[in-house]
Amino acid sequence: MKNLIFIVILSLSSFTFAKTTDTGIDGIVIKNLVCDVFGFSPSSVGDSGVTFNLINRNSYSIKGKIHIEIYDDHGNRIENRWRNFSLAGVRGKKIKFKTLTECSRYNHTSFLLKLY
Repeated sequence: MKNLIFIVILSLSSFTFAKTTDTGIDGIVIKNLVCDVFGFSPSSVGDSGVTFNLINRNSYSIKGKIHIEIYDDHGNRIENRWRNFSLAGVRGKKIKFKTLTECSRYNHTSFLLKLY
């Protein structure tokens, strides 16, 4: 499969998105983006992050990398993470990115999906 790259920028002002966000890659969507707390102490390093569902609506499997960048309200990048992923056809996967920054500091998030 030819390399495909797409960037999605989402605002995290309300911290939760129940809607489906089209990625621009045919059949691939992001759903339920939330700023999440993974532990009991939200002020602890690594206890918060971004969680979302990556959905493959195609009948064939895909694999690639997903890159996430998180920005503060001044437009400064405060987080930068990569993760490999694979999805069978007509499947979804919950993806969690732990971050070093508390959710309250997020302003917007940029996703870069690269399929190979």
